[in-house]
Amino acid sequence: MDQLIAAQHELHGRIGRTCENLRKAGAAKLSVPLVQSALANLAGKWTKFEEQHDRLLLKYGEAFSATEYNTSDFVSTVEMVYLQQ
Repeated sequence: MDQLIAAQHELHGRIGRTCENLRKAGAAKLSVPLVQSALANLAGKWTKFEEQHDRLLLKYGEAFSATEYNTSDFVSTVEMVYLQQ
């Protein structure tokens, strides 16, 4: 369970850096295909996050309910970061 939660935190960071990584590409390299690719990657990361969250719920049940990840509503925090990208 701890490894899956750590993976969720890592995905949170990757989701949050999407716009920053696009800015690093620079204005000269910024293009519609690059933005579309970044958005597709972002959507894929969010899908993976949701799948892993569901796995945590189903596999660890009550033990998962007591984790800080769950009690702090981490999934909502990451969802807001995703929507702001």
